[in-house]
Amino acid sequence: MSKWSEIYSRLTSSTPSIVNDLMQKGSIEPSVALAIISDYHFIATNQATLDYFQSSEQDFLHCTPYDLSPRIQSSGRNSLEYGQQMLNEASLGRVIDFNWLHISSKGTELPTKVTLYPVKLDDSDVVLIQFTAIDRREKCRAHINNGFQDLPKALMTITLEDSAEAVYITNEDNQILAVNKAMCRICGYSAEHMLAKSPQALGLEQDNLQAVPMRSLASKDNWQGEVWKYRSDGTKFPAWQSCRRIYAEGIVYYVNLFSDISEKKRLENQLTQQAMYDKLTGLPNRFHLIKLINKAIDSIQQYPNMIGALMFLDLNGFKNVNDSFGHATGDKVLQLVAARLETCCLDDADIARLGGG
Repeated sequence: MSKWSEIYSRLTSSTPSIVNDLMQKGSIEPSVALAIISDYHFIATNQATLDYFQSSEQDFLHCTPYDLSPRIQSSGRNSLEYGQQMLNEASLGRVIDFNWLHISSKGTELPTKVTLYPVKLDDSDVVLIQFTAIDRREKCRAHINNGFQDLPKALMTITLEDSAEAVYITNEDNQILAVNKAMCRICGYSAEHMLAKSPQALGLEQDNLQAVPMRSLASKDNWQGEVWKYRSDGTKFPAWQSCRRIYAEGIVYYVNLFSDISEKKRLENQLTQQAMYDKLTGLPNRFHLIKLINKAIDSIQQYPNMIGALMFLDLNGFKNVNDSFGHATGDKVLQLVAARLETCCLDDADIARLGGG
């Protein structure tokens, strides 16, 4: 029995329809592209999936679905955010299917129907993912001339120079050969100061941060992901970067594009705060509490010697406060109670408010 077949045989579900799907796919498994995801990363895959993505098992495992996708889907949605949203919905027990544009390790576009099945691998919650090529002839989209090849090189140079995204090109020794205006504006260096130096020597990025993209570029010709960059004044900012290795006239070049996503991250944190915390008291809300309880239960199951306690508190006569003194006074009482609980509770205790909006 192959490693994949052994892992697949351990998948279970309490939903009859999913059990039937597992049995059917098990009988025709070699021809169906399947993989298993845990914590947004691939942990197992069959050969059909590796063939589909033109990848090896070593390169494929521990990647995320968005590592094999363009940054923006054809629908205009961000691949990272949309992919995590679909995986989160599937983890709630729903079978999800949707169209997705993948990219193989060779850069080939793969229009794909993706189906997510919430299942268990032994005692762990995982997601079984099936990839189905949308092309009815079961062929990947052929490379189509997008028009760039027919344009004058001078026009392409101007386009890169005036791009809103920062662009810099390096050689095999990681020395910067060219930069555009956005690179100078975002990082605070002049073009003359950056040329013939490495990003690490300039302090644009740390040495250890370059290791992940370079390992990926060693096995495939492109990489994209979130990184930290540094400006000339030493301030750090989050950036979304894509790197591509290009061979031209026998010489290797690395084309790097990135954009400052500080504002996007700020909005994400603000939305997370609104979604996870009670607006009135600042305490975790009901949704956040459920996550905290599940995390505590997992820790107790992992370490049987640990114990936990859950306590519910209610404010007697609180309705009389609202009726007699008004909701503004009632809100003030809730804020004071929350502050007092946070002050007197244990350092490792979590406090939440179940009611309210």
